[in-house]
Amino acid sequence: LASKVNAKELQYAKYDKMKKLGMPDNTIRNKMKMDGLKTDEIDRYLNGGKANKNDNNQAMSKYDKMKKMGMPEHAIRNKMRLDGISTADQDKYFNPNSDNNNNNDNKPN
Repeated sequence: LASKVNAKELQYAKYDKMKKLGMPDNTIRNKMKMDGLKTDEIDRYLNGGKANKNDNNQAMSKYDKMKKMGMPEHAIRNKMRLDGISTADQDKYFNPNSDNNNNNDNKPN
């Protein structure tokens, strides 16, 4: 059992060094995948021992960058559509505070 723990620590030492050098998490993630680690192990390592239940934020980071660059909403929505993101998820992304984006027909008559 102790030898298995030491082997894991040695394996993670490589990724610790990558982090120390300032490499992005995506680069470390790709290296870990190439080394045959499972997704849950990778998530636990990159999130400080906590499994990542928030994969949605990672998937949406691309669109955060597009927003920061000043791209118009319709262009980002088009990219989201091309990436297979549903209209409901797009609405949640652009209007995170509204619970039911499709049922908010509270327009004055």
